Amino acid sequence: MKKLLTILLPAILLIISCQFDKSYKYAIGQDQPVEIKAKSDSAAFVTAYEMFCKSLKSTGILQQTLEDYNAPPKRFYLYNSKGEDITFTALVPERDRLEREIEERVFSQVTSQVDRKIILENLAAFKILAKIDQAKIDSLMPWFTVHKDEFDPKRPVSYRPKAAPYHTNSNHIYCYFHVKKGIPGAIRFRAQYYADTWLFFTRVQFSINGDAFELVPGYTDRNLGSDGKIWEWFDIELREKEKELIFALASSHTAKVKFAGRHYSAVHNIPQSQIDDIRRTMELYYAMGGSY
Repeated sequence: MKKLLTILLPAILLIISCQFDKSYKYAIGQDQPVEIKAKSDSAAFVTAYEMFCKSLKSTGILQQTLEDYNAPPKRFYLYNSKGEDITFTALVPERDRLEREIEERVFSQVTSQVDRKIILENLAAFKILAKIDQAKIDSLMPWFTVHKDEFDPKRPVSYRPKAAPYHTNSNHIYCYFHVKKGIPGAIRFRAQYYADTWLFFTRVQFSINGDAFELVPGYTDRNLGSDGKIWEWFDIELREKEKELIFALASSHTAKVKFAGRHYSAVHNIPQSQIDDIRRTMELYYAMGGSY
């Protein structure tokens, strides 16, 4: 019996050791993966996230961010023993709390406010990657124009519906957004009035599937175009109080808009094509990790 135990004990210890010492691979970007050992997926993620945070403090990553304002943020990868990417799928209890604790411990030694700001921006971008739906993005991109400023690489990249005009000489309503360092900014909403008569509108009212909504933009721009037509428009960042309106508009079947001035107003039917563009813009925004 003692001899049998002597034979079996090493095997039992080996099994137990394997159970508590799983193998994982950690890598940043296209770098060569590094093996790490951990008891579980959760423990492996904690180790990997701490390694990632420490690497964000390095000059190389910060310098890359500074050189290319719109460069996709570096992210890390955590692979299990089967080679599966479990970075965002690993079951990590209280993930947010653990991440905050690691960040505080690692970045408490960062003395430069500039470096700390850039590091936190990289972290925010990394977390947004968890929400990206690439298949959805690919299916929507044929409907959009991506505009980069070729003279200023630090300016955000804009995503606009292809049908959205870049000039104000047409009646149009649409949404668009900017992306900076891989992070979608706020959704913007633009409405343009183009006609022969001044309105000096201060309110925009909507009838959406028979329900009434109102938006007060806070300002409007006006111009007399070179063609002798009246241009009045606004371009605002959507706030929480406009959320119900924009979602109703994006999912509507019929919608009308009323540009209301002090003495005059104009009512236009909103074409289905513009409604569809608003819906697709919201879908693309969320697919790219936007939060509204």
